[in-house]
Amino acid sequence: MVAVGHSLMVFAVDGLPTLWNVPFAEVPGIESLATKALLVLFNGNSAVTLFFVISGFVLGLSLDRVKGGLISTYLTFVIRRAFRVYPALILSLLVVGALMPWIVSIDKTVLGSEWFNSLYRTTFGIADLWDNVLLVNTDMNPVSWTLRIELLIALFFPVLHAYTRKTGPWCDVAMLVGLIWISSEYTRADSQQWIVAFYFGLVLPRWGGWIEQITRTSPAGENAGILLAIATFLSSTHIVFEAASASVVIACLIYGPELRWFHWLDLMWLRLVGRVSYSFYLIHLIILYCLVRATMQIPDAWIASIPPIAMNVLLACTSILAATLLAQLMFVWIETPFMALGKHVSQRLTGLGCSPHLHRSKDGAA
Repeated sequence: MVAVGHSLMVFAVDGLPTLWNVPFAEVPGIESLATKALLVLFNGNSAVTLFFVISGFVLGLSLDRVKGGLISTYLTFVIRRAFRVYPALILSLLVVGALMPWIVSIDKTVLGSEWFNSLYRTTFGIADLWDNVLLVNTDMNPVSWTLRIELLIALFFPVLHAYTRKTGPWCDVAMLVGLIWISSEYTRADSQQWIVAFYFGLVLPRWGGWIEQITRTSPAGENAGILLAIATFLSSTHIVFEAASASVVIACLIYGPELRWFHWLDLMWLRLVGRVSYSFYLIHLIILYCLVRATMQIPDAWIASIPPIAMNVLLACTSILAATLLAQLMFVWIETPFMALGKHVSQRLTGLGCSPHLHRSKDGAA
């Protein structure tokens, strides 16, 4: 969703440099209307919320497998997260640094959107690289702002996990109400607003079965309930509604009967992208920008003769294919070895291993 959304925002459509902010009623042409509809379908903001809900769910299950007290579990979790996140991030930053002499030479183009023209306008030095590694700044790889949130929340995620696993359902409700209130006090740029999305995922093992049952036995039926959740997820502009609706869809997929119209999720190429999704996420925007940089060598008159939506869709297809191939290499040569190393280091430092099976929470209907 993020990759397609970024691609659709490269060239301005119908002369609108900020189409994504224009209400549907004010969209002037068929091409811009089609692009606007695609941007709703491939909503990058909603995709980030979905990512954080899934992260909370998956990370919670991984902590369920760690044997030990809170302190040793905490150290194990933080060490493994660092080895999971940083190697691929550092490689992506080094790639950007190596390409800087070529990337920053591109001038702003009247054909590009405001978002595209804001990227890579200045060169980066060693100090900038260090700031981006520490995630103080994220201008070398703009998508890494989500990693800053991921790592900040990781610092106290084991405490949230211990809380929800050792308390009852009403304590989940109380915590969720508190996190919703905290979320309302901040904006999307603040890490505090995103904690609630992680918590929605964290409590799914307890509440997922109940959510699925309520959706399935509702008067409208499960299919209508899922469609309503998807529509809310894509159209909402508030993290709480996005996270809640995403949780409904995830719960129905995991804890309910197999749904025929979701069989496309089993496609081999989608499973491949899912497996290498982290490296794909880090490398796609860089590849997309390089492809546009190469495209800009073509005279503007030629580019202007092609409908912008067609150019954006072509860039989406090409960049996604290239990013998938490179992400596969990064997964094999960077992610997998460092995940294994992180597991080894954490076990040596804490003496903790993992149980071989996942267990759902005994509380609730899950």
